[in-house]
Amino acid sequence: MIYRFDTFLLDTRTLELREGDTLVPIQRKVFDVLAYLVAHRDRVVWKDELLQEVWRNETVVESAVHRAVSLLRRSLRQSEKSSPLETIYGRGYRFRAQVTEQEEPHEPASSATQPTGTHAPLADPEAVDPFVGRTEVLRPLLQGLRQASRSEGAMFLLMGEAGIGKTRTAERVWREAERHGARLWKAQGSDISGAPAAWPWIQILRSCLAELSDHPELLERGHQLAAALAPQRPGATEIGPPDKLAATAKFRLFDQLSSFLLDACCVVPHSFHVLWIDDLSPENLDSFHILNLLGTAVYRVPLFVMVALKSDAKTARRLLLDRVPDTMHRILLPPLSKAEVSEYISRVTELEDPALLTERIFDKTEGSPVFMRELLRHLITTYEREHLSEELVGELPLPAAVHELVDRHLQDMDAELAAVLEAAAVVGKEFRMPALERCAPLAGSELLAALDRGVNAGLLRLDPSTRTYRFAHGIFRDALYRSLDTERAAQLHLRVAESLEGHVADTAELCSLAYHYLRALPTANARKALRYAVEATGAMLRMGAFSDAARYSRWALEAQDYLDTLDPGRRCELLGLAAASEHAAGNAAAARELAGVLVELGSRYQLGVHLARAGYILRPVAIAHMTEPDPLARRALELARDTLPKDEHSRRSRVLSRLSWIPPYSQDRDLRLSLSEEAASLTKPNSKVSRFDALIAKQLACSAPRDSQRARETTLELLAEVQPTPVSVQAVKAHLLSVHTFLRLGETDVAARDLRQLGSVARELHLDALIWTHDRLDLQACFYEADVERLEQGIPELYTRGQELKIRFASHFMRVLVSAVDRLHSDPAPRSISLSPDLRPISHRPIIEQARCAREIAEGPHPAAAKAHLARLARSKFQDLPEDGVLLATLAELALTIVSLRTTEHAQDLLDQLAAYRDLVAIDEASLSLGSVAYYAGLLRGLLRDTRGAFEDLEVALEANRRLGHLPQEARTRLEIARLRMQSSDPQSRTEAARLLEQLQLDARRMRLTSIEKQAEQLVEAYR
Repeated sequence: MIYRFDTFLLDTRTLELREGDTLVPIQRKVFDVLAYLVAHRDRVVWKDELLQEVWRNETVVESAVHRAVSLLRRSLRQSEKSSPLETIYGRGYRFRAQVTEQEEPHEPASSATQPTGTHAPLADPEAVDPFVGRTEVLRPLLQGLRQASRSEGAMFLLMGEAGIGKTRTAERVWREAERHGARLWKAQGSDISGAPAAWPWIQILRSCLAELSDHPELLERGHQLAAALAPQRPGATEIGPPDKLAATAKFRLFDQLSSFLLDACCVVPHSFHVLWIDDLSPENLDSFHILNLLGTAVYRVPLFVMVALKSDAKTARRLLLDRVPDTMHRILLPPLSKAEVSEYISRVTELEDPALLTERIFDKTEGSPVFMRELLRHLITTYEREHLSEELVGELPLPAAVHELVDRHLQDMDAELAAVLEAAAVVGKEFRMPALERCAPLAGSELLAALDRGVNAGLLRLDPSTRTYRFAHGIFRDALYRSLDTERAAQLHLRVAESLEGHVADTAELCSLAYHYLRALPTANARKALRYAVEATGAMLRMGAFSDAARYSRWALEAQDYLDTLDPGRRCELLGLAAASEHAAGNAAAARELAGVLVELGSRYQLGVHLARAGYILRPVAIAHMTEPDPLARRALELARDTLPKDEHSRRSRVLSRLSWIPPYSQDRDLRLSLSEEAASLTKPNSKVSRFDALIAKQLACSAPRDSQRARETTLELLAEVQPTPVSVQAVKAHLLSVHTFLRLGETDVAARDLRQLGSVARELHLDALIWTHDRLDLQACFYEADVERLEQGIPELYTRGQELKIRFASHFMRVLVSAVDRLHSDPAPRSISLSPDLRPISHRPIIEQARCAREIAEGPHPAAAKAHLARLARSKFQDLPEDGVLLATLAELALTIVSLRTTEHAQDLLDQLAAYRDLVAIDEASLSLGSVAYYAGLLRGLLRDTRGAFEDLEVALEANRRLGHLPQEARTRLEIARLRMQSSDPQSRTEAARLLEQLQLDARRMRLTSIEKQAEQLVEAYR
């Protein structure tokens, strides 16, 4: 199908978007979004519909739609205000432009001149190798082009290291000039032996002469100049006469050439010329003399001069100071930024979020366009595009093309410089001369001279303010390091390590010492390598650099392998350090693997202390983990309990605390209370850590609804325990538990206060995971206030951040909150906020997940399946449900299932369980969205025809939900009260119900509670 709108043509057969006869570059997914919106322009297309139709079988977040629409507007060169794509806030998009359709394939205007055949059209070069990151560079160049078109000539010199993109930039300007009808003269610099210095100008002169057939006088002058510019004898490279003293004659020839070119620019009216010399060598003195002569008058003629310098070494820059005319603008092209590299990767691979791939490629190439392009091209041919970010582990491989480019830079080094740079590659990417002097083959002035040669060759850079050298590109350093054989590399590392020892002034030098000693093994002393690796790990942990700590801890294990004897206790200590570092870095799988080795070794040698540490690492203090089985953590803690000495009260207390919140202990209320009480009894008042753990265990042991008051008392005790250290990790955890406890009790003021404290302390300590938890709980306030728009913006962002931080259960938390938001619109409702097409139930929450599953099936087209599911859960009259933190949420979900099925079977049994907790809030660990327990008791009583009891429970629920500020649940409670009044035979009661429903409709419409508004309207119609 072909669609036409505005000035555009959209061809879904050839997958092309055209503006007139110009092909508009557009990514495939962006094209698909446009095609879908145009095809369904008669209605609003929801965001999750676009995700399902355009990104089939792909795991993406909602931001993919926003990004595709943004890129689409950019392709159409329209802003949001002028775009035919209308954003329906909080819903989706609608295409509003006038569209005409046609079935015939589009024939381009130039099709008559195109050869017939079956060959596919050439790929768009911008899609294969897009031009990014040069907006600021192009701006003055294009401005100069416009000046030249007005007979106000301009000259530009493009500088930068090899491969930085000087030629690509010049090509872009060249194409723009060609599009505006400029006359083009191009020349290429040459290093070929025997080529005359005038070779670029001979090429320019030939292009010029080809245009002058209608101007015989100029043509004759040109031919005379061409003869004079040619070499006078074989092998000559100078312009003009062979006599080097004939400077006047040479100057006269240069002046004649520049005058001729300036005159040639003026013979064609209403036109301008572009002169481009690519890869001009800075040593070509004659070419710069000619440029100086052109510069004296170029501003009066329609001529644009653009010269791309061959290199940007220090020598070249120094030479250019005297050679480049003052009228020539110098433009230095910088490396691409990380954002620009990300844009390039995204456009080439069509990955929606190439953050990981960008990080890896940018670190490797440092924004060098040529290295980035070759590396990405190699990766695309090696891996499937959609798996690029997943499969790139370890060191990125450098393709042969990059090796060739690097070798070309390094091939001209002399032997002394090569030896110095090899030593520098061992020292590091950055170094100072004293550090290099300790391992380099040269010293003093000889070493300084060699480093100067490296700087002049463009291999090194020098920061004069700090006298610090660094390799001009990390790939140069990698290539030099790889060229070293293993023995020589180890010897050099040892020399560096020994020179650093005794001079460690900061953490960076300590880490460097650890690195060099490890690389020097087995030549170096293994005990020193082990010692410094452990010290570096501790320093990184104190700084919060957890990934670095994990790396150094692995080095410590590697260094211990070189010792003659193995100390099991020391090995366990190092395994624990490595596991803790990996866990802190968010590498759960690696931490678990190391902890598993630690458990096996600790079990073999009966090392209770280390077994306990493995249990601490495997079982962190977190509410969400209480019902998660973990056989390895349970085994470590049970072994530690059995092997720790009886007088180790503090450690035994921590072990018992951890055991109390791991199944099966955590699922038996009496057992977990017994363990937590025993743990608390072993603590001493001045033993802060063990007492804190014991109180945490005791508080979590009180998660059963009937222990709410005991949980309140323990929480207050816990807050008092952390009062002396208000800015600490323990304080954050205490405030988090307090938020959950007091919300369950309905004391929202206290919960809100502790939530603020939690966020403040977590941010002060830079605890990203706990900051995320605070933001998740804070976002729930938007749900209570029915602020759907903010929720739809905040949930995808929070979900993405949770994935990046590797927060366990982040998907589950967001899924429950999304489900709650959707119920504001419809019961049941399609998901309006898409997180991932694969959000399966969490297996470690079997009861709560089964309850939700039963409710979802009951609301769907399969009530019989829901009844069977409910019957399985009600075999023991709901008395065997685990008494844990999600019991109330489970009972609430089951109540909704029964009411949805409109069956009284099992209703009384469930009501008996709920009735004891009518003063509490049904806490759902993700969203706390269920509100007062009394509401669900009232629904069941209404179903059982206990109208008076239902009124009493609903009034309690109404007051509780008002205290919570839970507007949606308050509105649902008012709806149920109105429903009961409507069923009454008392006219006054029905009148009151009508009044309630009228007000409820207004409130629901204002808060955009579509589901409640619709149900209120149906009630009014049913009883009118």
